[in-house]
Amino acid sequence: METPLVSVCMTAYNHAPYIGRAIEGVLSQRTTFAVELVLSDDCSPDGTGAICRDYAARYPDRIRLLTGDVNVGMRANYRRTIEACRGRYVAMCDGDDWWCDPLKLQRQVEALEADPACGICYTRVRCYAQEEGRYVENYPMGAGATTFEELLLNNTIPNCAAVVRRDLLAGYYADPELRPLERPWPLEDYPMWLWMAPRCTIRFLDCETAVFRVPVSYTHLTAAVTSRRWSAGSSISMRFSISSAGSTPATAAAVSGGGSPGCAWNISSR
Repeated sequence: METPLVSVCMTAYNHAPYIGRAIEGVLSQRTTFAVELVLSDDCSPDGTGAICRDYAARYPDRIRLLTGDVNVGMRANYRRTIEACRGRYVAMCDGDDWWCDPLKLQRQVEALEADPACGICYTRVRCYAQEEGRYVENYPMGAGATTFEELLLNNTIPNCAAVVRRDLLAGYYADPELRPLERPWPLEDYPMWLWMAPRCTIRFLDCETAVFRVPVSYTHLTAAVTSRRWSAGSSISMRFSISSAGSTPATAAAVSGGGSPGCAWNISSR
């Protein structure tokens, strides 16, 4: 297999109805550079593994399949897939999402290559309400965040639409000051974006390149959020704190790129 410029990280568990479409979205990419798909099924009992093996057998020059004897869980599966990626850039796509633009990677890599300081490039996604069988709003609906401060207020980076520099991923996983947060490591993508933001520039491309599958009823979800937000005497609040491990709050240091911010958050209603 040719050494890739881009590795696609795709993890799967019980994604039999969706994994084929996710893989096809990667295979359909038209690029001027080499792309590998690093695919890891976490011992799914529903047939996902058989689908992955079939694709890997048909495209041995494009797909690297990771296998294991036991289920290791979402975070461990995600980490081993990331660590197997060889490209300068890593594109994310879970096994139940898919890419809808064959020029997705070409556009994003061109943006990353044009600015050596750029570490994250992402686009909008179209949300698909699985229970209702329909496409709903795109995300983000407004402008995409490109600074630490903007991301702190609103995470607008959809995982399946992001391409990031692999050296940033390696730095995030290796940061010793984040180890006290391990439960287990790594955490979800939002803290990862916040860790990366002070260390690179972020580019947002105003186009839709991917589809994010919403597994719950979109109508019920939005109705519940709207009702909760506007009902008399109630509100939804989020508190996000940035601090260095075992130290005082260090938001200023994180924004300037100094120090290694740890992240902790909670969501509460009152």
